[in-house]
Amino acid sequence: MSVKDIIKLACVFLNKQELIETNVFDETLREPTEEEQKEVEMLLRCLNLIVGEISCDYLPLINQENVTVSNKTIEFPTLSLTLLEVLSVRDKFGKLVKFKLFPNRIELPNGEYSVEYSYIPDSLTLDDQMYSFYGKVPDRVFAYGIAMEYSLLSSLFDEMEIWQTRFRDALKIAVTKHGEKRLPKRGWF
Repeated sequence: MSVKDIIKLACVFLNKQELIETNVFDETLREPTEEEQKEVEMLLRCLNLIVGEISCDYLPLINQENVTVSNKTIEFPTLSLTLLEVLSVRDKFGKLVKFKLFPNRIELPNGEYSVEYSYIPDSLTLDDQMYSFYGKVPDRVFAYGIAMEYSLLSSLFDEMEIWQTRFRDALKIAVTKHGEKRLPKRGWF
């Protein structure tokens, strides 16, 4: 689903029909006013806050990257994504390698390695597609989160509590393992 679709759903939850009726969501409609454009930008910032919260606290996004170490360090800015946590470092044979972690680098012997790490996603724009979070987080959960953040920023604390409850409950269900359930073998009593 696209970022626009999720923000549009959040507009439905927040009863912002006037925003839905602009060319932000449908190019055949009218131009948004300056105030409406600012609201859309605020909703986008709220979405980025929610995506960051989900990726840092609930469902980390994981990347695996091959790197060559020549001066016994891997500087964090040289990785393709913004590192959150190093999960493992493996040599070219797939064996785990011990490493030292510093605030801005990883120290390990020279060689070729595969680094697996969780990362902070880049900020989304209106034209982007949403992160799927492994297909676990439904679109409405993001919309609940946007409504929660928007209500907080707008000092609508009663509404914020309602959206927060819906967001947290839906997210808790989304991250709970829904895999195969096994029952104990049948037996004689």
